[in-house]
Amino acid sequence: MKDPSKTLDHLKNILEGLCCPYIEESNEQWLAELLLHPSEARLKLLHWLVTTYDKAFNELLDNTIPVISNRVDSRHQKLLLILNLMGVCKIDDLELVRGTASHKKQLKFWSLLIQMCYISQYGSPYQYHTNTSVEESFYLKPARQPTQHESFDQTCKFIDSLLRQCKMNQLFSSHTKSEIEEMHTTSLPTIDMLIETGETMRTDIKNTVELLQKVKQTEVDVEKFDQTTVENYCRKIDLSLNMFSQMIDSFIHCYDNEIDTWCNKPKPHLSELGPMLKSVTNMCDPQNHLYEHLKTLNRSTKYLASDLKKDLSSSVQKIHVGKRMIDGYRESIAVLEESIRRHARKE
Repeated sequence: MKDPSKTLDHLKNILEGLCCPYIEESNEQWLAELLLHPSEARLKLLHWLVTTYDKAFNELLDNTIPVISNRVDSRHQKLLLILNLMGVCKIDDLELVRGTASHKKQLKFWSLLIQMCYISQYGSPYQYHTNTSVEESFYLKPARQPTQHESFDQTCKFIDSLLRQCKMNQLFSSHTKSEIEEMHTTSLPTIDMLIETGETMRTDIKNTVELLQKVKQTEVDVEKFDQTTVENYCRKIDLSLNMFSQMIDSFIHCYDNEIDTWCNKPKPHLSELGPMLKSVTNMCDPQNHLYEHLKTLNRSTKYLASDLKKDLSSSVQKIHVGKRMIDGYRESIAVLEESIRRHARKE
């Protein structure tokens, strides 16, 4: 990047070739202010370039999709993700998107991005004669037609390498000539073969046409949706996309404020406290199991000492009550028998 003014002039020419609406009637100072300093116009130019490169990026950069935070960083993060997918910057080059990086780095970034957009529109790089950073770029090498001198030099190198690999008598032997003649000599088909091939093609076309007519005549039961149903499905899809966008923005916000700070910290130094606690816990495990067994034994002993005695006493009381009831029944039966005997004597 020896001469920034020449580079800016070169970038202006490429943008004019792309019919960019943001550089009309602009001078070198205004263009440097636009490309090398953070501003809203710079973000709009980045937005225009990435959507010119691929229209699908416009869905990701859609400003109508609501976001959780109103920070400008949400647009920066989206542009950074797209530029990283294009290969013009790294995933952590947020300064390039914001416009706070060094001028040399930004000029190299703009040269690569604008040249890629030009190639995507016209299929070839912009023809230039100045030594810009695009020539030295790692990501992009401009394609050009070789000159006659370069073509002659490459042909001589090829013949030289061919002669080094093969001998002259082998390369131009009669056997080689016969092989080349056999490759170029092809037998023409006879009229009978052509007629047979034509009949086969006619039969195939006839069968295909009949099959197509059957398909057209077959009534396919296709469920037709009314306009209300279609609008409901579109509304659901729109809501799902909005929720997905909010989730992405929430993750980006969480990563910037919480996860990223921890990822950049050095690896903590672990002490021997953890292994010591683990060994102590392993030593205490048998004692804990023994304590649990003792608790179970204690509960069983209490049951045998108190609860079982209560159950036995209640059973004995029930036996005594049953005996008293049986004695009462016997007395009642004796009274009835005595009454029956008295009644029989009177008769």
